[in-house]
Amino acid sequence: MEKAVKKGKKNAVMSFKPDTIKRLLSYMKRYRGQMIFVIICVLLSALASAASSLFIENLIDDYIMPLIGVSDPNFSPLIGALILMGCIYLVGVLATLFYNRVIMTIAQGTLKKIRDDMFTKMQKLPVSFFDSHTHGEIMSLYTNDTDTLRQMIAQSLVQLVSSVFTVVAVFFCMLYISVWLTIVVVVAMGLVLVISKGVIGKSSHYFVQQQSDIADLNAYVEEIINGEKVVKVFCHEGKSQLDFKEKNSKWEDSTQNANGQANMMMPMMNALGYVLYAIVAVLGAYMAIAGLMNVGLTGVNVLTLGMIASFLTLAKSFTNPISQLANQFNSIITALAGASRIFKFMDEKSETDDGYVTLVNAKADKDGNPIECQEKTDKWAWKYPHKDGSTTSYTWLKGEIALDHVDFSYVSGKQILHDITIKADPGEKVALVGSTGAGKTTITNLINRFYDIDDGKIRFDGINITKIKKPDLRRSLGMVLQDVHLFT
Repeated sequence: MEKAVKKGKKNAVMSFKPDTIKRLLSYMKRYRGQMIFVIICVLLSALASAASSLFIENLIDDYIMPLIGVSDPNFSPLIGALILMGCIYLVGVLATLFYNRVIMTIAQGTLKKIRDDMFTKMQKLPVSFFDSHTHGEIMSLYTNDTDTLRQMIAQSLVQLVSSVFTVVAVFFCMLYISVWLTIVVVVAMGLVLVISKGVIGKSSHYFVQQQSDIADLNAYVEEIINGEKVVKVFCHEGKSQLDFKEKNSKWEDSTQNANGQANMMMPMMNALGYVLYAIVAVLGAYMAIAGLMNVGLTGVNVLTLGMIASFLTLAKSFTNPISQLANQFNSIITALAGASRIFKFMDEKSETDDGYVTLVNAKADKDGNPIECQEKTDKWAWKYPHKDGSTTSYTWLKGEIALDHVDFSYVSGKQILHDITIKADPGEKVALVGSTGAGKTTITNLINRFYDIDDGKIRFDGINITKIKKPDLRRSLGMVLQDVHLFT
């Protein structure tokens, strides 16, 4: 069991590349000003929360207690203190409102830029990439993984910063009131964090696995939807159902394990809060009744009712942010794992194009040879710049296709086409006839350079198609696909 836990921690940590955080921050740097504003607002909110809890001491000891037993009490100082306390709360509320609004702008803007870059990258990927990756797997990057990033930026990161600021501010406020009671709270929190360390490590692994399982599930559903006719023709419904249930159960297990482990933290922290509340109340009351000397940042004194009440509020404010830190840790790990998959997608090798022959508008000179022109002539020619840069030749676009001893394989070692030689003259109709899987569509794909051949030559108007720029080559060809897609 111990080995499994250690392995889970390692997988959670190694589920994203070290540069993932750096690359993610690079997308957010254009919002540098807004981020500074968010941090300032978070700091104000944390200080307002700590100050309001600390103000309870003055409210009780300086404004409420003096009024007890007085025949003609003056409530003006108390009203003024309550107004001041209300202003402190208002600052905290407004700061929270502002940073939540701004952080949503940052999150959505960042995700828009990431999605734009993902789509741009997708357009540059070779066809072979889509052969080895399902549509559902790719769609999961645009949906599930980007959504985890949104949650991290808009919620987890802000909550993380807010919790850190709150814990620090509350800690010094507790020290201001009582060093002894603060030590009790810190020791109790240390024990809980030691216990929860293992829970966090295991849950992080399960959260990462959850994202992987949901991507696999989406990919399978996408595949079945696209091939529904095939499923029905071959009566494959039963097997499809079993496979879906297996993948769905796998996702259910990882989700249950992830959330089950993570949800253990909240009850633990809540229980700690109640226990600490009781312990601090008893110790504080005992110190006050016994007249024991209390040590605070302001010096040695005796605990008062207001100090005890204020410290109890601060102790609760100290445990809650730490609980939130533990919960947000899993969300951050999950989001970084999703970001790592997104950046891996962006780092895929783009389709290469070493061609230098282009298709240009042309007209005939006095000898009938093509020359390049800017106006539209409905006549086209291949512009062939020679590598030495000395001359450029032009060849009329005629439509002659020739395959010369072509070999091809999708996967290395599994040859699909061997020594194929075909020639189609301009205007000639050539039919490729063969059984399913014979290579008819493959030949069409090779002419369009969706794939590169293993050996041999394919020439278009006598020009090796590897020398023709892919956009120009494909622009010169007409192709009707077996699967028709109509774009809105």
